[in-house]
Formats: sequence, structure tokens, C-alpha cells
Amino acid sequence: MELEIFERLTTKKNEIKKLRWENNIPAVLYLKGSSQNIFIKKEDFETITRKIPKGRLSTTIFTLKNKDKSFKAIIKEIQYNPVNYQIIHLDFLKLLEKKEISINIPIEIIGEDKCIGIKEGGSFKRILRHLKIKCLPQDIPKNFILDVTDLKIGQSKKIKDIDISENIKHKRHLEEVVVSIIKR
Repeated sequence: MELEIFERLTTKKNEIKKLRWENNIPAVLYLKGSSQNIFIKKEDFETITRKIPKGRLSTTIFTLKNKDKSFKAIIKEIQYNPVNYQIIHLDFLKLLEKKEISINIPIEIIGEDKCIGIKEGGSFKRILRHLKIKCLPQDIPKNFILDVTDLKIGQSKKIKDIDISENIKHKRHLEEVVVSIIKR
């Protein structure tokens, strides 16, 4: 996913409003305690994000390009207008090849429609939606997949049931429940 970035020379409120009025999104690029004010074209960002599956924006690696450089980054934070839910600001985190980052990875549940426990009259209860991990940029998974097809009423799937690469670290307890099937 490639995005063109432009340098933003001001942090004044009226100038930022003008940027938004001109269909741009103000942003900040962070790296090792330093930051750079930038902006991107709203239309370009929306075109790219339409192609990203729901829930995977936080794990998408963008190639940010300006006149003379390009580098990899992920979205650290998105700020929305509370009235119309339009994006009003983005924070990017520049990725370094040999530096680990902490990131939330979505846990995708599959087999819910075929789940034995649900067919027997049970109810699906989801406890955990994301797993915070630490890894190198090249090891960032798009998501973790957890199959619940074989779950019966009273059973659960835990973090230990997720296939997690050895290159990935997390601080959650392996016995922590992700999903369970409960009686209605």
C-alpha cells in the first residue's frame, strides 16, 4: 500500500482546518522520540483503505513516499470527527527493519456457522478481539485465526489454541479465554 506524503510546515489550527477543507488529512510521522508533521491526500487514503479487509488497518504496512525518500510505516492512531466519523488526523509509526514494535493483531474467528455448540442451542461469547504482540516489522501477521467449529456448550478456545510464530512475543497468559460457547 503506497501513499504519497507532503511536508506540513505549520501546526496552527487555522492552517490545519484549511488543509482539511482542501481534502487533505493532517498527520504526524513518529520515529524514536522524534516526529515530523505531514499530510496526505484524503482521496488517496480512502482509495487504499477500501481495499483493506475490515479490522486489518492496524496491521497494514504502508510505503510512504515523498519527493526523495520512501519508507515503511504503520498507522499508530486515527482520530475521527465525532459527528460525521470522518478521519481528521493520522499518526504513523516509521518501521525499522531491526527494531521490534508493539502492535495489536486482530483475532479472526472462523467456523462459527458450523459450530457444534451453537447448533446445540448454545450462545457464542467472545472475550478477546485482539492480541498485543511484539515483533520485527517483517514478522507482523495480518491476523490470528481461531477455528471454533468443534466447540461444544461449556467449552472454550484459549490463547494457547492460536498458532503463534516463534518470532512473535506476547504477554498474555496462555490459559486466557478468547471465545466460549455458553448455555442460553
